[in-house]
Amino acid sequence: MRDQAQADIQVLIIDADNAGGGKLYPLTFIGQNHFQELHDTLTFSTKASDT
Repeated sequence: MRDQAQADIQVLIIDADNAGGGKLYPLTFIGQNHFQELHDTLTFSTKASDT
């Protein structure tokens, strides 16, 4: 969507290195409009040996 104000949910994804040499991906969900009460973060982590 081009206008973020019209979206019902925004998803922010950040990648960072974790201590084990893999990656850490926190996904932050921010609700707007009908989903205004929604705000949650899920985190996904990989190992250095993952392909």
